[in-house]
Amino acid sequence: MEEAGESLELARMAVDIAGRLVEDEPCERAWLLQLRGLAGAAVAEAERRLGDREASRRAFREAKKLWDAGEEEAGDALGFAAEISSSRRGRSARRGEVRPYPSSDGEARIEAS
Repeated sequence: MEEAGESLELARMAVDIAGRLVEDEPCERAWLLQLRGLAGAAVAEAERRLGDREASRRAFREAKKLWDAGEEEAGDALGFAAEISSSRRGRSARRGEVRPYPSSDGEARIEAS
């Protein structure tokens, strides 16, 4: 449980940081929406691992709204649509596989300028 608690703390930190980023500094709005959605999905997964299913559902609903808004504007700008999509269907959430990084080559990353 200690690991899950630490995961939740880090995911909430990611949500906070993503929320502080400004459009066009460092990236366009659609990317920020998807980044915020991805961070929110990490919160949802951590809540699920801690056993708080209702908090997990709420966090994922909010994450999904953000991700979908960004995807509507720019498609899969960050390359995580498959992870978010599988989480929507619940498969990944049951196996604990909501990942903040692409699983294929690991090269997509957000870097500070």
